[in-house]
Amino acid sequence: MIDLTKLTPKEKEVLRKLVLYTCEGCFKDESEVGTLEVHRLKRNHQGGIYHLRNIKILCKKCHDLYHQNEMSNCRSR
Repeated sequence: MIDLTKLTPKEKEVLRKLVLYTCEGCFKDESEVGTLEVHRLKRNHQGGIYHLRNIKILCKKCHDLYHQNEMSNCRSR
């Protein structure tokens, strides 16, 4: 059985290649912003898995911004 809550380095590489090594947040090339990271839109504790409809490939800065926005949305409820 495949565990869709974790990704191997090879799977991460395939996803980075899929977006042509370009951040889906700021559209900068990986060579400018460092290694891209995989972000789940629906978090693991909410039942979110690593599925193409539930992920964004982001640079560190954009990934951090996504998490900051999620936290501020939680606080405002």
